[in-house]
Amino acid sequence: RGDEGGIAAVKQGNTAIMSPGSHCYFDHYQGDPALEPLAIGGFTPLKKVYEYEPIPEGLTPEQSKLILGAQANHWTEYMPTTQQVEYMAFPRLAALSEVLWSAKEQRDWASFCERMTDQYARYQKLGINYSHSAFQVTVTTSIDSLKRNLILELSTEAHNSEIRYPLNGEEPGRNSKIYKKPITIKETTTLKAVTFKNGEAMGKARANHYNLHKAFAADVNLQNPSHRRYDGKSNLTLVNGIEGSISHTDGNWKGFLGSDMVATIDLGKPTSIERISVDAMQNTVSWIFFPQEVIFEVSTNGSEYTIIGQEQAPEPPTAGGKILYKFSCEKQIDYIQFVSVTLKNLGTCPVGHLGEGKPAFLFTSEITVE
Repeated sequence: RGDEGGIAAVKQGNTAIMSPGSHCYFDHYQGDPALEPLAIGGFTPLKKVYEYEPIPEGLTPEQSKLILGAQANHWTEYMPTTQQVEYMAFPRLAALSEVLWSAKEQRDWASFCERMTDQYARYQKLGINYSHSAFQVTVTTSIDSLKRNLILELSTEAHNSEIRYPLNGEEPGRNSKIYKKPITIKETTTLKAVTFKNGEAMGKARANHYNLHKAFAADVNLQNPSHRRYDGKSNLTLVNGIEGSISHTDGNWKGFLGSDMVATIDLGKPTSIERISVDAMQNTVSWIFFPQEVIFEVSTNGSEYTIIGQEQAPEPPTAGGKILYKFSCEKQIDYIQFVSVTLKNLGTCPVGHLGEGKPAFLFTSEITVE
């Protein structure tokens, strides 16, 4: 699933065809999981495929010549029909083909996107059920820590497309505002955005909810570091106002391998609170299990903490599928500045699991204080 096998092969004088899971597994999601057909997981959009470099760094010119190319893996456990097989392959197959047939210095993402406009028309004429995921609106967020505002930048992978959006949670239409510059969010907001082309909406809008709660953009200290592959966007991931999707690789989750998640949040000044919540995921196929217990604590001085709530896992570690759950504690308390939330890791994968006895993952996305 990585480059390691291919690198080892060419260093021994053998030829190799590369196929890393990071860029070449076309059974992964290619767009927002909430808008896509059910897939095994992962996230490999069109641009990520195009950014793939089949010849790894560190090889000699002679070894590089032994890399024959790459292949797309199209595992069909989640593709019950021919139409869905086509949907998962196109247009990502075009991106991988251009990468493999072009010299690195000749690849141009902007040019590729422009030329794909004609390619989409060809797919349609040929009756190919190609994916419209490239037209989905991607929201990139950043935090203005000084003003404690959230900045939203909207984009798509489609050439010369028009993004329209309202900020009141309504469906975007032809008369909705056209996106031209980053949007500053100063309060809890629901954004829906859609790409329009020639006056027609190119797909569905997903409701993106941004909760600027009392812990939004606050200082977070973690007792144990998250796994390097699932670090989100620093510790701010836990207080950026965004809850993770059903995909644990969407960038809004932090994963902890074999260790507890213990987060201490400084709200900046004493305040009253009514509710603390934290979300978690169970996806046993990916060795992700619910925390076995969640402990909520508060403090006025950051030194002495009082437990105000505890909750056990809602499902046993044997429960399959992808399950999201929000642990919470409701209690009216005044003059609180510090909040501590502990998620107890299962520790190791349970008996009978593929990873039995090996470290288990714990995933969490947002700690909300209201």
